Amino acid sequence: VLLEWDASNVAITYTAFDIDIYDLNEVPFSCRDVIYSCVNEDNPRLEEVLETAGVASVASFEYGINNAIPHSKGSELLCPGNNIEDGIVNLTVEPYPSQVISDISSISGLSHPFFHGFVGLNNGNSRGSFDTFWVTSLFAPIGNNS
Repeated sequence: VLLEWDASNVAITYTAFDIDIYDLNEVPFSCRDVIYSCVNEDNPRLEEVLETAGVASVASFEYGINNAIPHSKGSELLCPGNNIEDGIVNLTVEPYPSQVISDISSISGLSHPFFHGFVGLNNGNSRGSFDTFWVTSLFAPIGNNS
């Protein structure tokens, strides 16, 4: 069954992640929580998204990884102050507040939020990937297409 979702309420159309970076020796470096949402620092609804999620101080749909791998247009970094050039970025889904689940349920009839995101990486030398992730439960992303 295909369902249609009206994303006009940007305050409840997001996914929050706890970010960790692992170097090539699998040593974890904790970063910060970020929100993937269709807002940026210029959006008048940014504060509403941050307040609704309650877990992060930054929301955007475009991020750089860290100081060694910044965003090509200067967007926020997932892990500011970190300089790991090679490794793995782990995104752990933060649970949605119960009010968001209630709002989504009343609007759409769905009992769980659904979020679909895209990740494009490019090393600036004609190499990269375009990946996708989706979140259909409260706690864990599923799926990964490369």
